[in-house]
Amino acid sequence: DIMGDRAGNDFPLLIKYLDARENLSVQVHPSIEFAQAHPDAHLKFESWVVLDADPGAVIYKGVREGVARNQFADHIRDGSVVDDLIAIPARPGDCHHLPSGTVHALGAGVLVAEVQTPSDTTFRVFDWGRTDRTLHIEQALACAIMSPSNPDDQRRTDNASVCDLGGTDYYALAQRRVSPREPQLIDFHDNAPRVWMWLKGSGAIESTDRSFDPVPMTRGTTALIPASINSARITAADDAIILEALPL
Repeated sequence: DIMGDRAGNDFPLLIKYLDARENLSVQVHPSIEFAQAHPDAHLKFESWVVLDADPGAVIYKGVREGVARNQFADHIRDGSVVDDLIAIPARPGDCHHLPSGTVHALGAGVLVAEVQTPSDTTFRVFDWGRTDRTLHIEQALACAIMSPSNPDDQRRTDNASVCDLGGTDYYALAQRRVSPREPQLIDFHDNAPRVWMWLKGSGAIESTDRSFDPVPMTRGTTALIPASINSARITAADDAIILEALPL
C-alpha cells in the first residue's frame, strides 16, 4: 500500500533539513564506476533546495577546470584544496543536484532541504582544520569527478503553481505553491509514493474520498503520501510552498 510499483526492501529516499552553522566537510560519494567495483560502496545522489542563506554564503560544487587529479591530491594534503572548488552563491530558491562523484560542501550560514538516495557511503576530502573525524583521501580521489558540475544540475524555482525542478535517475523534484484562495486537487496515476516537505506557510492535506482525516501541516513538517492514495487536496491557511519528491 505504501510503495505501490516501487516496492522493494528499503524506502528509496532520505529526506532531511541541513542547517549549516559552520562549513560542512568537503566530501564525495562513490562514482558509478567505483560502486560497480566495490559492492560495499553505495551510490548517493542528493539534491539541495536552498531555503535561507546568510549574506555572502556559498555552496561548493564541482572542481575548477584544468585541475589535475595529482594536483588535487597535493592540495588536499597542503590544505589549499578549497581553492580548487567552485563556490556558488547560496540563493534561496535555488535547487542544486549533486550526482554521485561530485565534490561538494555546504557552506556556513546555509539552510537547505535535502533529498537523497539512502546511502551512507561518504568519503571526506577536507574538514576545514577539524581533526576529530577521519579523512578518506584515497577513496575520494578514486571517485571524484574532476570537472565543473553540469549546468543542468542547477535549477531556479519560480512562482508557478507547480515548478519542475528536475532530479536524478532515482527521483524527481517539484515545488508546489498553494494560496488560500486556490486549493490544489492532485490526482495520482503512477502508483508510487511521494514525499511532501512543507517549506512555508501552513494548511492541510485532505482526502478527496474521505479515506483519511485531514492532516494539518506547518513549516518544517513532512508527509509521506502512500501509493494507495489516488488523489488528495492541499489547502493552505496562508501562502504555502511544498517540495515534492517522487521516487523513480
